[in-house]
Amino acid sequence: MGRRKVPGSLPIKPCYFDEFKDFLENKCNEHYYSRNKKLTSKELLDECRMSAIEICVRLKFEFGGILPDDWLLHVTSEFYKVCIYLFPELQKKTTSSDFMQYVKRAMSCPKLYLSSYYEKHRI
Repeated sequence: MGRRKVPGSLPIKPCYFDEFKDFLENKCNEHYYSRNKKLTSKELLDECRMSAIEICVRLKFEFGGILPDDWLLHVTSEFYKVCIYLFPELQKKTTSSDFMQYVKRAMSCPKLYLSSYYEKHRI
């Protein structure tokens, strides 16, 4: 993907549901299901959070280093909807607000969150 317009210049925020759904399905298939690894609800939630952070980092880069709070919340909200759609049991583990706050907090130092997570959870 090339650079996108700065988010503030777009009048309406797009729906990313299908794009995020494909991303998360492919990621889970590659890292877990293809290896017959079963995930607990906590592991699924952690994977969803880290995936949302990855998406936000990617969009921030594509937008030229800028991802305003309203866009961060929009993207995270869209990703939360995908997570609940694919894994309904996560509704018992987190709320949309808690999910968004976690990702927002992580975006202050995303590299630390992501590297720490992937060091523990990837072969």
